[in-house]
Amino acid sequence: MLTSPQWIAESHAGRAPRPAPSASSLAFGPYTLDRRDASLWKDGSRIALTPKAYALLALLVENAGHLVTKDDILAAVWSDTFVTDAVVKVCVSELRRALGDSVRAPVFIETQARLGYRFIAPLRENDETETSRESAGMLRIEPLGDDPAELMNGLLDAAESAARNGQHRDCMDHLGHALTSAQFLFPEDRALACELMIRLGQAAQYAGRALQARSALQRALAFARELDRPELLARAALALGEGHASPLVVDAELVRNLEASLQPIQDTRSPLVARLQARLACALYRVEGSEARRRKLVDSALDRSRDSRSPAEIAWILRYTLWATWGPGDVEARLASSHRLVPQVSRETTISSRPGSPRNTTL
Repeated sequence: MLTSPQWIAESHAGRAPRPAPSASSLAFGPYTLDRRDASLWKDGSRIALTPKAYALLALLVENAGHLVTKDDILAAVWSDTFVTDAVVKVCVSELRRALGDSVRAPVFIETQARLGYRFIAPLRENDETETSRESAGMLRIEPLGDDPAELMNGLLDAAESAARNGQHRDCMDHLGHALTSAQFLFPEDRALACELMIRLGQAAQYAGRALQARSALQRALAFARELDRPELLARAALALGEGHASPLVVDAELVRNLEASLQPIQDTRSPLVARLQARLACALYRVEGSEARRRKLVDSALDRSRDSRSPAEIAWILRYTLWATWGPGDVEARLASSHRLVPQVSRETTISSRPGSPRNTTL
């Protein structure tokens, strides 16, 4: 979350909150904000707004002419939810679409770069809302006009493009916007939210934001458990494990998550099983008396990896199985483990590098 500069904090210190307008409805331009039933109207038609978007609009309107910082917005609108300040951008974008406003030439909502937003349109009190509704006959809802699937796909495409270019913080921003949009547009699709949290956690790890990564992935684990989705649970646990790759420290929480993720799918042919086994073996490295179990997990992971046609997948398995068997007396065992898979990696790499191959993959 962005922190306001010191002078902003000082300017609010000791100052009483600005009294909210007393009228039950406030008009600006062709719009009317009805605070009695939390709605926005235009010419007798109700404008479709999510509850959070309405709450943000009401906050800005009630503080018209004054800067409302991002921290103030998060505290007022999202006080009961952990979100990043990216959620504010998405919500403001929704308001601008609803109001037909422009970022470059705003009529209603002005952006104060890196600080917050200010409502700039003149207000007038309006208590004729009910009369205008009755005279309009049957009420109509005006949609925002954007295709939700197209919006989500655009954000995900932008995130993937940023990740390919090594722009991991930009990737985080796009995924944060996608997660917030999913909560607005597809509130019942918790599996989609879980998927986005996993991707956000991975992007945060690559961006060096360890605390944000862990928070997002812990939320993804909780979602996956609620949904009873073993595949999502496994992917979230593995993503959390990638951020704590050192075998020198025992991460008890990671061990528990990996074990819980492995249990429901260990008898299936899921390709995630080998990854879970390899990562769990590495996580147990410093656990006293775990040698036999680690060796069993490593052998199983390597055997399952023989079916993989992905050099990157095999390299991932080798990374953790070699750490899991690291020791002065295990050199031959580690060398043998590598020899079991390296010929397969070389063969798949050669095949995929030929002209006309569907994928040009190298290690």
